[in-house]
Amino acid sequence: AYPSAKGCTERGTQGREGVEMGREIPILMSGPLVCATLEGAKLEYARAYPAKTQTRRPIKRENKPDPGCEWAECLCREIDPSDTPCVTCEARFPGVAAAGDRLWVRETWRIDNNLSRDRYPQVVYRADEGFMVARNAPAGVRLGAPNPKGDIWTPSIHMPRWACRLRLPLVKVRIERVQSISEADAWAEGYGEHWQKRVKEAGADGPLGRPDARGWFAMLWDKLYGTWGQNPWVAVYEWGQIEVVK
Repeated sequence: AYPSAKGCTERGTQGREGVEMGREIPILMSGPLVCATLEGAKLEYARAYPAKTQTRRPIKRENKPDPGCEWAECLCREIDPSDTPCVTCEARFPGVAAAGDRLWVRETWRIDNNLSRDRYPQVVYRADEGFMVARNAPAGVRLGAPNPKGDIWTPSIHMPRWACRLRLPLVKVRIERVQSISEADAWAEGYGEHWQKRVKEAGADGPLGRPDARGWFAMLWDKLYGTWGQNPWVAVYEWGQIEVVK
């Protein structure tokens, strides 16, 4: 759920042209939100609804800058009346991804029993039944032996890096209260056609009879974490052009 440095590549690795690259950090994502994110790979006129370009994740207690320290009690001991973390505190906040890092998405998946033309296994994704030729799969998987569990979906938490098809290059990271989310940001969280239908079915329409994106996000947050009313600090991750392997 929360992007952490565990299982990520080290910051400072060199790319093909000698340019320093950020870390790759795993993140869990549900099927509908994967579909909303994949809209970003389409041309704008071909999108069914605005693409998902943000995600908010709770900040774990152990990742606070100092035990017992609240943002209003800055590390520099200065009281911030705007209730916003100062630059010093934010910079020293461990475990939070930064601009330049990439999130690699863990989603529900399975191995297809059929090999690709070049004899590699194919990974199928439940979100949209899309597939990817897993050229980086371990040798044992690459053999392509029939998988008796080929029609059984594997939970996203068990997706290895080689089975990932979707990477999100981060362009901006910030810290804020979860209830600070705007209507526009709620749309950027993946409030697409699927979720509008779900909100209507739940009878949670806005005052004008239309689904409220911010209200939807509050419902989703409470379903996942149950802390909307507590208004916790969260890390907001924004990405640019997504990377999809096929």
